[in-house]
Amino acid sequence: MQHRFSEKLISQCIAVFKEKNGVDISPETANEYLNSFADLYFAYAGVRPVQPTL
Repeated sequence: MQHRFSEKLISQCIAVFKEKNGVDISPETANEYLNSFADLYFAYAGVRPVQPTL
């Protein structure tokens, strides 16, 4: 499931990648990385995120 994270969290992700790796990433890339981290968390937690109902 894809989420759009807050601008503050995206900015923090961009800053951390720049500080730790010297790499500039776009807000879209940061959002994709955050989605991957969230998916990894859910996989280790053994839960599935709830899908929104239409």
